[in-house]
Amino acid sequence: MVKIKYSYMKIRTLLKLVAVFVIIIVIIVVNRNSPSDEDVYKSAYESVKFTKYEGKISKKFFFKNSQNYPSILVKNKLGTQKIMFIYDKSGLYEYLQVGDSIYKEYGKYDVFIIRDSVKKKFTLDYCIKP
Repeated sequence: MVKIKYSYMKIRTLLKLVAVFVIIIVIIVVNRNSPSDEDVYKSAYESVKFTKYEGKISKKFFFKNSQNYPSILVKNKLGTQKIMFIYDKSGLYEYLQVGDSIYKEYGKYDVFIIRDSVKKKFTLDYCIKP
C-alpha cells in the first residue's frame, strides 16, 4: 500500500513539473513571435497615412475603451468621426481645442488646424527610424 501511494505522489510531481515546463515554453514562443514595439509603431504610422478627415472638433478626450488613447470627435457633413492619436509625438493633440477645424489628406502625414482664421500645420510623428 505504501509503495502505491509513493508511486502516485511521484507521478503527480512529475506531471506538475511537465505542466510548468509546457507553460514556460508557451510563454517563450509567444514572446518570440510577438512584434516589436517598433513594428507596431510602423504599422500604426502606415495606417494613419491612409486616413482622411476634415471638419470641426466637437470633443477632445482620452478613449477609455482603448488604453486611454488621446482622441477627438470630428463633425462634418457626413457625420461624426473618431480619430485617435495613438503614438503621435508631434504635439498636435496638445494643441487641439474644441471648435478648431481640422483637415488631413489621404496619403499624407500633414494635418492642418484652423483656429481664429490662422492655419497651422503639424506633421504626424511616430518617432520611427527610417
